[in-house]
Amino acid sequence: MQQENLNSNQSRFWVDDVSFTHTPYTLPTLNGALYRIDFAGPIIANTTNAVTVQVRNLGTTAITSFDIELDYNGVQTTQSITGVNILSLATAIVTFTPGVNISASATSISATISNVNGLGADGDASDNTKTINFTALLP
Repeated sequence: MQQENLNSNQSRFWVDDVSFTHTPYTLPTLNGALYRIDFAGPIIANTTNAVTVQVRNLGTTAITSFDIELDYNGVQTTQSITGVNILSLATAIVTFTPGVNISASATSISATISNVNGLGADGDASDNTKTINFTALLP
């Protein structure tokens, strides 16, 4: 086994003709990401349930406003969030109330963040949408 560059943040290792190179991730300047989607209570068919969406700032600039679109069972609901101060790597929770009407047949819900700080697209579009799959309980 051979190891190189012991005093740098770029390291390489070789083991039996296998190599590994690590390049540290650099946060973009502006990047709002969807971290988690949760229901406020049990997911029971034919009931209304509030939905919470956790937003994470994966950029270096504080997030002060954004839009979130919730898509469930073909219905889109958008909330514009202003007056927040989400620092780099911090999170904030947005609650959609009164929530969504849980259908016995719908099995997923998704959310998309956009218009971060009123600037449209952010620095990494790959983390702007989150989808979860679930099974509603039949009473």
